[in-house]
Amino acid sequence: MRTYLSPLLAAGLCLGMTGIANAQDFDGAYGGAYGRINPNGTFNNDASVGAFAGYNMDVGNGMIMGVEGELDYDFNSEWGAPGDDDLTASANLRAGVDAGAALVYGKAGVGYSTAGTAAWNVGGGADVPIADDYFMRGEVERADPFAAGLPTRYNVKAGLGLRF
Repeated sequence: MRTYLSPLLAAGLCLGMTGIANAQDFDGAYGGAYGRINPNGTFNNDASVGAFAGYNMDVGNGMIMGVEGELDYDFNSEWGAPGDDDLTASANLRAGVDAGAALVYGKAGVGYSTAGTAAWNVGGGADVPIADDYFMRGEVERADPFAAGLPTRYNVKAGLGLRF
């Protein structure tokens, strides 16, 4: 149960700060870093660190569209041999709503893992401003490899980003 609390607490903190954060322009380039766990993983330590970078465009009426790339380093990948690490790169399309003090979004994408498989993912989250140009991110995601027999990852992510 303890492994569930840290990312869920971080995601709740991100969403809870929407009331105290100032509205921020979500249009433009951004980048950041995150931590991830897979609470349903068969390994006790299915965790990773990663980086993200992307570009958002305000298309009007509070709608935000964007593209994002992620690089995820998994310490003990479920998609490789037990004990192997794994590097996964993915490209995502994002669509969201500027909710004033937060950007609430959904995403979908594809990627490739050094474990030797391509994968698809879908998810959603919120970017919450915490200071000028800085934001916290909470996200949940499902990642499925195309290779047969490999498990689905149900990821919970918490991160910190910077708008350029």
